[in-house]
Amino acid sequence: MLAVLNVPRKPRHKSAAKTAYSVKCPIFRAAARLSGQREDVLVQALRDFKSGKRVGSGVASMADVTYEMTDSDMEAVSHYLALRR
Repeated sequence: MLAVLNVPRKPRHKSAAKTAYSVKCPIFRAAARLSGQREDVLVQALRDFKSGKRVGSGVASMADVTYEMTDSDMEAVSHYLALRR
């Protein structure tokens, strides 16, 4: 199972953009930037989350996200994210 986050498009109005993309929003502070990271680092992080070696401090529990992921799922996601800039 692969979890996908839907990120909203930028609003057309400046006031809406300020609200939707505010730095004070806890969702954005809790999430790490994954795109552009090294593939091997991402794979190891996902494995560590799944095994419980690594725990997050955000809103989402990475252990829950990685619970059903296979090694090939982790490698595929890591490959995709490593290519994104």
